[in-house]
Amino acid sequence: EKFEIMAGAILTQNTAWNNVEKALVNLRKANFLDIKKLSKINLKKLQKLIKPSGFYKQKAVRLKNFAKSISPIGLIENINRQYLLSLNGIGPETADSILLYALEKPYFVVDAYTRRLINKLGIFRSEDYNDIQRFFEKNIPKKVSIYKEYHALIVELAKNFCKTKPECKNCPIAKDCIYEKKEKLCSMRGGIKA
Repeated sequence: EKFEIMAGAILTQNTAWNNVEKALVNLRKANFLDIKKLSKINLKKLQKLIKPSGFYKQKAVRLKNFAKSISPIGLIENINRQYLLSLNGIGPETADSILLYALEKPYFVVDAYTRRLINKLGIFRSEDYNDIQRFFEKNIPKKVSIYKEYHALIVELAKNFCKTKPECKNCPIAKDCIYEKKEKLCSMRGGIKA
């Protein structure tokens, strides 16, 4: 359901997806995975239900406020990026996740994995969300299915290989990676970092 994806986008801030899944299961079992019900839920009860997602006090406030703010809109499909960004606790990554995955609108999602990958590949050096998003949106066909697939592939690659401490040995893009080349150069020089 669209609202479940939206709630998941808020709950996944600063946590692993498996923890979000536990929180979503709790909400579903308690029959609170609903815009109107979440907008009226007791905050302490919501905190208890979403505790597995971490930062549960902050996220409970954000999730309840989000549900309150979108329930009067009527059709969820009428939500746009500007509106999402005006809500407390919704930044570009969360807004774009909601737009892409819940509302099927072509906004490329930039997350920590995407930043890490473009910097390690040397595509360009930037931490700026909008710069990175523009790069992808300019170079990939503007289609929801392609954006979803591309983002999923980046996440999978980064989770398995481009970790904080990279595992370059079996990485399928190691030959194109600046990090890998720098590491090889350093090892040839006896471990002195270049």
